[in-house]
Amino acid sequence: MKQNNPGERRKQLAVTLLRVSTDRQFQEGESIETQRRKVDFVALRENLDIVRYFTEHYSGQKSDRRVIDELFDFLKSNVDLRYVIIGDIDRFTRGGSEIYLQLKRRLRELNVALLDSTGVIQPERNRLEHLNVEYDWAIESPSRYAEVFMA
Repeated sequence: MKQNNPGERRKQLAVTLLRVSTDRQFQEGESIETQRRKVDFVALRENLDIVRYFTEHYSGQKSDRRVIDELFDFLKSNVDLRYVIIGDIDRFTRGGSEIYLQLKRRLRELNVALLDSTGVIQPERNRLEHLNVEYDWAIESPSRYAEVFMA
Protein backbone atom coordinates (compact mmCIF):
# COMPACT_ATOMS: atom_id res chain seq x y z
CA MET A 1 0.00 0.00 0.00
CA LYS A 2 1.36 3.39 -1.02
CA GLN A 3 1.38 6.07 1.63
CA ASN A 4 1.21 9.75 0.83
CA ASN A 5 4.44 11.62 1.30
CA PRO A 6 3.68 14.84 3.23
CA GLY A 7 5.99 16.78 0.90
CA GLU A 8 4.40 15.32 -2.23
CA ARG A 9 2.23 17.74 -4.15
CA ARG A 10 -1.18 16.37 -5.12
CA LYS A 11 -1.88 16.64 -8.84
CA GLN A 12 -4.40 19.27 -9.77
CA LEU A 13 -7.16 18.56 -12.25
CA ALA A 14 -7.61 20.00 -15.72
CA VAL A 15 -9.72 19.72 -18.84
CA THR A 16 -8.72 20.60 -22.37
CA LEU A 17 -10.34 22.20 -25.36
CA LEU A 18 -9.24 20.98 -28.79
CA ARG A 19 -10.79 22.76 -31.78
CA VAL A 20 -10.60 22.70 -35.54
CA SER A 21 -12.88 24.64 -37.82
CA THR A 22 -12.29 22.93 -41.17
CA ASP A 23 -11.92 19.38 -42.44
CA ARG A 24 -8.45 20.30 -43.71
CA GLN A 25 -7.35 21.38 -40.21
CA PHE A 26 -8.85 18.17 -38.86
CA GLN A 27 -6.50 16.15 -41.07
CA GLU A 28 -3.32 18.23 -41.13
CA GLY A 29 -1.62 21.18 -39.51
CA GLU A 30 -3.37 22.00 -36.23
CA SER A 31 -5.18 18.67 -36.16
CA ILE A 32 -6.92 17.41 -33.05
CA GLU A 33 -4.11 14.90 -32.54
CA THR A 34 -1.43 17.61 -32.82
CA GLN A 35 -3.28 19.75 -30.29
CA ARG A 36 -3.73 16.76 -28.00
CA ARG A 37 0.02 16.12 -27.95
CA LYS A 38 0.61 19.79 -27.07
CA VAL A 39 -1.88 19.85 -24.18
CA ASP A 40 -0.65 16.50 -22.89
CA PHE A 41 2.86 17.96 -22.73
CA VAL A 42 1.59 20.98 -20.77
CA ALA A 43 -0.20 18.69 -18.33
CA LEU A 44 2.93 16.62 -17.83
CA ARG A 45 5.10 19.73 -17.38
CA GLU A 46 2.67 21.31 -14.89
CA ASN A 47 1.92 18.03 -13.06
CA LEU A 48 -1.79 18.11 -13.95
CA ASP A 49 -4.26 15.28 -14.48
CA ILE A 50 -6.50 15.77 -17.51
CA VAL A 51 -9.94 14.43 -16.65
CA ARG A 52 -11.67 15.25 -19.95
CA TYR A 53 -10.86 16.33 -23.49
CA PHE A 54 -13.47 18.59 -25.09
CA THR A 55 -13.25 18.35 -28.88
CA GLU A 56 -14.90 20.81 -31.22
CA HIS A 57 -15.17 20.76 -35.01
CA TYR A 58 -16.66 24.22 -35.38
CA SER A 59 -15.71 27.80 -36.18
CA GLY A 60 -14.20 29.67 -33.25
CA GLN A 61 -15.77 32.91 -34.57
CA LYS A 62 -19.31 31.78 -33.85
CA SER A 63 -20.97 32.78 -30.60
CA ASP A 64 -23.25 29.72 -30.33
CA ARG A 65 -20.62 27.11 -29.49
CA ARG A 66 -22.25 24.08 -27.90
CA VAL A 67 -18.92 22.61 -26.77
CA ILE A 68 -17.95 25.82 -24.94
CA ASP A 69 -21.30 25.67 -23.14
CA GLU A 70 -20.63 22.01 -22.24
CA LEU A 71 -17.15 22.93 -21.02
CA PHE A 72 -18.46 25.63 -18.68
CA ASP A 73 -21.27 23.37 -17.42
CA PHE A 74 -18.68 20.70 -16.67
CA LEU A 75 -16.47 23.20 -14.83
CA LYS A 76 -19.43 24.41 -12.74
CA SER A 77 -20.33 20.88 -11.70
CA ASN A 78 -16.73 19.83 -10.94
CA VAL A 79 -15.38 22.39 -8.51
CA ASP A 80 -12.05 20.58 -8.11
CA LEU A 81 -11.03 21.47 -11.65
CA ARG A 82 -8.46 24.27 -11.71
CA TYR A 83 -7.25 24.50 -15.32
CA VAL A 84 -8.37 24.54 -18.92
CA ILE A 85 -5.50 23.71 -21.27
CA ILE A 86 -5.51 24.81 -24.90
CA GLY A 87 -2.96 24.47 -27.66
CA ASP A 88 -3.08 28.09 -28.74
CA ILE A 89 -5.30 31.08 -28.01
CA ASP A 90 -6.85 30.89 -31.50
CA ARG A 91 -7.99 27.34 -30.71
CA PHE A 92 -9.93 28.75 -27.72
CA THR A 93 -11.69 31.46 -29.70
CA ARG A 94 -11.48 33.35 -32.98
CA GLY A 95 -14.10 35.84 -31.85
CA GLY A 96 -11.61 38.61 -31.11
CA SER A 97 -10.33 40.17 -27.93
CA GLU A 98 -13.72 40.98 -26.36
CA ILE A 99 -14.96 37.39 -26.60
CA TYR A 100 -11.59 36.08 -25.38
CA LEU A 101 -11.59 38.38 -22.33
CA GLN A 102 -15.22 37.48 -21.60
CA LEU A 103 -14.38 33.75 -21.64
CA LYS A 104 -11.36 34.33 -19.37
CA ARG A 105 -13.55 36.30 -16.94
CA ARG A 106 -16.01 33.40 -16.83
CA LEU A 107 -13.13 31.04 -16.04
CA ARG A 108 -11.84 33.34 -13.29
CA GLU A 109 -15.32 33.42 -11.71
CA LEU A 110 -15.08 29.62 -11.47
CA ASN A 111 -11.54 29.84 -10.04
CA VAL A 112 -10.16 28.18 -13.18
CA ALA A 113 -7.00 29.28 -14.98
CA LEU A 114 -6.34 29.05 -18.70
CA LEU A 115 -3.04 27.50 -19.86
CA ASP A 116 -1.71 27.41 -23.41
CA SER A 117 1.02 25.25 -24.91
CA THR A 118 2.85 28.25 -26.38
CA GLY A 119 3.42 29.92 -23.01
CA VAL A 120 1.81 33.22 -23.98
CA ILE A 121 -0.66 33.16 -21.08
CA GLN A 122 1.03 33.96 -17.77
CA PRO A 123 -0.51 33.44 -14.31
CA GLU A 124 -2.61 36.29 -12.99
CA ARG A 125 -1.40 37.98 -9.84
CA ASN A 126 -2.93 40.03 -7.08
CA ARG A 127 -1.22 43.41 -6.73
CA LEU A 128 -2.48 43.59 -3.13
CA GLU A 129 -1.36 40.15 -2.03
CA HIS A 130 1.16 41.66 0.39
CA LEU A 131 -1.81 43.22 2.24
CA ASN A 132 -3.73 39.92 2.30
CA VAL A 133 -6.68 41.43 0.44
CA GLU A 134 -8.10 40.82 -3.00
CA TYR A 135 -10.31 42.94 -5.25
CA ASP A 136 -11.21 42.29 -8.87
CA TRP A 137 -9.52 45.51 -9.92
CA ALA A 138 -6.27 44.42 -8.22
CA ILE A 139 -5.91 41.22 -10.28
CA GLU A 140 -3.60 41.73 -13.22
CA SER A 141 -2.32 39.56 -16.00
CA PRO A 142 1.26 40.30 -17.04
CA SER A 143 0.49 38.80 -20.46
CA ARG A 144 -2.83 40.61 -21.07
CA TYR A 145 -1.65 42.62 -24.09
CA ALA A 146 0.00 39.61 -25.73
CA GLU A 147 -3.14 37.53 -25.11
CA VAL A 148 -5.42 40.21 -26.58
CA PHE A 149 -3.13 40.54 -29.60
CA MET A 150 -3.24 36.78 -30.19
CA ALA A 151 -7.03 36.69 -29.76
